[in-house]
Amino acid sequence: MLLLKNPNLMTEILNNNGELIVAIMAILLSVWSMIVQRNHNRKTYKPIPVLIKYNYNNRVRILLWNKGNGPLFITEVQARGKKSLIDMMPAETRKYTYVEYIDSLPGRVISPGENLNLLEFMIREDDDGKPIEGYADALKQIKRSLDGVIVYLDYTNIYQDKMKFVSQQLDFGNLADEDASTEEIEAWKAKKERELQLAKASIKIPIGQKMKLAFTRINDKLFN
Repeated sequence: MLLLKNPNLMTEILNNNGELIVAIMAILLSVWSMIVQRNHNRKTYKPIPVLIKYNYNNRVRILLWNKGNGPLFITEVQARGKKSLIDMMPAETRKYTYVEYIDSLPGRVISPGENLNLLEFMIREDDDGKPIEGYADALKQIKRSLDGVIVYLDYTNIYQDKMKFVSQQLDFGNLADEDASTEEIEAWKAKKERELQLAKASIKIPIGQKMKLAFTRINDKLFN
């Protein structure tokens, strides 16, 4: 109020401290520009994990894609308490199928537009090129093991920001036996639903990340 009532005082302050005020404003503008640029770079080089299921009559594949513009650094993967999908597979299926999978994921990097083949089962054929007997039942067991699975991924970007990803629930349709009772089918559906609810409950955003998201939204409104 004093400055408003006395314009000469304002003029005197500006004349005596003009260089200091300009320097302070320049510093503040420089810091703000750095923050904006850093946020822009984080968005530009953000990795986006996507889990895709490929379901065929004689083959099943689970690929982890990076659909973002920056590299994805894996720190941890879990599915039903296991560190790899292969740990959930019935051991007896190996004699029927060719297995390709990755069991050591921490430390691996997925470049933009690339993927990791987490698991693949292909039907084995005999010397005459015919499917080995029993493959249909083996493949069904594999799909049953994967049905309802939710993959949890911890990863970082090039700035070492810690991020989490929870996949959609893998769904292979109706895998019940022809003689399965209604109770057995309903029990299987209930198990999948419980797993889905647990996944939703596990998604908790730390307070630090909430503040960062709020700042990002404010920054977007001001400069975009």
